[in-house]
Amino acid sequence: MLDFTLKQQILSITGALVTEQVAGQAPSILTDFDKIDLAGVSEFDSAGLAWLVTFYAPLGCEFINLPSSLRKLADLYGLTPLFEPS
Repeated sequence: MLDFTLKQQILSITGALVTEQVAGQAPSILTDFDKIDLAGVSEFDSAGLAWLVTFYAPLGCEFINLPSSLRKLADLYGLTPLFEPS
């Protein structure tokens, strides 16, 4: 299960960003933040990466505390610029 916490304009996402968790799901929070903290994400797959890119990258927010697995997937798919600091 994914959990979303908003505090001081930082959206923290915890849980597994994998197919089973994100398929057909829209995020519960899409406003009032400028950073997304991914430190609490336990695992990723390509569906989780696509979910982040689809829902959050267009908002222009900064992703912080990226797990190494996300960095590797972003590199593989040529999406690294979306996850670099502003």
